[in-house]
Amino acid sequence: MNPFAPCHTITVDTGAFSTDGSASILDAALAQGAQVPFSCQRGECGSCRATVLEGRYERIAPANERSYVTADDELLMCQCRAAGDLRLTFPHWQAPARPPEPRRARVVSRLPLAPGVTQLIVEMEDARPYAWLPGQHVQLLLEDGVRRNFSIANVPVAATPDSLASVATASVATTASPAASSATMSGGSAPNVAERDASGPVRLEFHIRRMPGGVFTDGILPRLAPGDTLTLEGPLGACVWPGDGWRNGAPGSLPNGSSNGSHNGADHLVLLATGTGFAGVFPILMAALHDRRMASVTLYWGGRTPDDCYAAPLLNALQGKHAGLRWHAALSDTTREHAVELDGGGARTRASASTPPRVQDLALAAGHDWTRSVVYACGNPAMVREARARLVEAGLPPARFLSEAFLPATAGAAIDAPPRHEHAWERVGQRFTMAGILDARQRSLDAVRDIAALIRPGMTTRDAVNTADAHLRGMGASHNWHPTYVRFGVDTQSPAVQPTDFQRVLRDDDTFVVDIGPVWDGYEGDYGDTFVTGRDDAGARCARAAREVFRRARLDWLAGATGEALYDRADAYAREYGCALVREIPGHRVSDFPHALYGKHKLAHADFAPADGIWVLEIQVRDLTLPVGAFYEDVLLREA
Repeated sequence: MNPFAPCHTITVDTGAFSTDGSASILDAALAQGAQVPFSCQRGECGSCRATVLEGRYERIAPANERSYVTADDELLMCQCRAAGDLRLTFPHWQAPARPPEPRRARVVSRLPLAPGVTQLIVEMEDARPYAWLPGQHVQLLLEDGVRRNFSIANVPVAATPDSLASVATASVATTASPAASSATMSGGSAPNVAERDASGPVRLEFHIRRMPGGVFTDGILPRLAPGDTLTLEGPLGACVWPGDGWRNGAPGSLPNGSSNGSHNGADHLVLLATGTGFAGVFPILMAALHDRRMASVTLYWGGRTPDDCYAAPLLNALQGKHAGLRWHAALSDTTREHAVELDGGGARTRASASTPPRVQDLALAAGHDWTRSVVYACGNPAMVREARARLVEAGLPPARFLSEAFLPATAGAAIDAPPRHEHAWERVGQRFTMAGILDARQRSLDAVRDIAALIRPGMTTRDAVNTADAHLRGMGASHNWHPTYVRFGVDTQSPAVQPTDFQRVLRDDDTFVVDIGPVWDGYEGDYGDTFVTGRDDAGARCARAAREVFRRARLDWLAGATGEALYDRADAYAREYGCALVREIPGHRVSDFPHALYGKHKLAHADFAPADGIWVLEIQVRDLTLPVGAFYEDVLLREA
């Protein structure tokens, strides 16, 4: 920065930094370590866009046809410099949270809830405050850095005026009579083991399903006794009931001041849970029952047998106490008919041998007004993905679908916890989980297939890009971390960083590439593939070659190859199919958005074996003799 030039102060959501106006706002921010969103640094992706609240700025270079189009009150930090003091905000982004401090907790009790499900209650060892929002979870820190995520199943003490009983206590107390559960909830004789009085230490309740061979559920949990200590990290997660509820269809205070939408008129809550995903939605249910703005609360809970709905007595009691609450069980065991009594009367949910219900099926068949609903989903990732797609199609605003996907950890592997990345190039944010990246990957894969089906001969490249971006927004992507790339015909030979003819028209017999980089619920998706219209034998051959080169290179990665070696081998494989590998496309990182905060490293430059789930292997090939090429990319995953 020039010491003799005027000094301008740039104030952003995360603090302030200074600039003399000679460099871009983004360069000034990065030079001074300010936390701001960014990605491509070419003005194409829109990741570094900011809303201008106050101040003057000027564009460094004119926009071109590849430039991201900003709103009237926005600027791109990588393309503008300050002409005075500026105050900016980032409505589409929040800074990564500071890592929570590990806390020690003492086991209070360990009780069975159902076959294969255990209730664990712990108590903080010290009296320091511990605040969480309904729907958040913690990580249990085990030996050797292994972590396990578990939802906090009880409501914060201040969340409701009632003295909320723990699920286990209420269920045990009310096995014979729902009335006992109602007495328990209103402060009856059953002990409230998951809560504390205002002066006592904080207690947390978890519902833990046994995973055969699991490091924690088989090796540690069965031996835990009162007085044993555990280390927790958290609370974590943004799939929460806001601190001051939903206001006019938009959430109030979420963690870090974020917001999940701005649609009006949400006064119905729908909760979808499978298995112990109930622990994640139950505190949300309780918070909503005490929010007068919610006209109705409906829970759909999926399991195999009635035993899996282990909180049925408590839910029945709640249903009798709150006129706006209904709950329904979706049971998949079709070996015999099951019936779950819901209200002590005649309302039942059955699973027949031919049509076992799923929670999303029951919800869609119930006739909810999705335009006025808010949905929380917690449990199986397949349920979460399908429910999101079908409910949005039925009219639910995408911003009102909040979810937490659970992936069971197999022996020795903490799939749903932040992986341990030894190399400096492999840092991730505190909120990163494999469940998040897998969900983003699946949604990106689905989106590419959908977009390819929407692209028709006669379209221009610009038409196709606009169609793709509109579809991504409709699917719930908040924005793109890299621009959407579509290439037709001879442009399929070239990497995305090279100029594309946006007026090129797709022919009846042609080849095209779709390459997307959406952000889904704070995680970066990245997927690309090549498609053929009509008969284009050369294009089809190149498309097969790109996929096959990826497949073989991934096998090399599974065998321990470095990033450098992957691209050397991919080059040789491509020639076996009559193609050349385009080395200008070197692979890259993905993470919780933006991975650029942790470095813009290239996979082809990695002299180490890349870690699972955070690297994208990009394969761009061109035919050795004909003017056509193909592209394929996906996240490197051990289980794909």
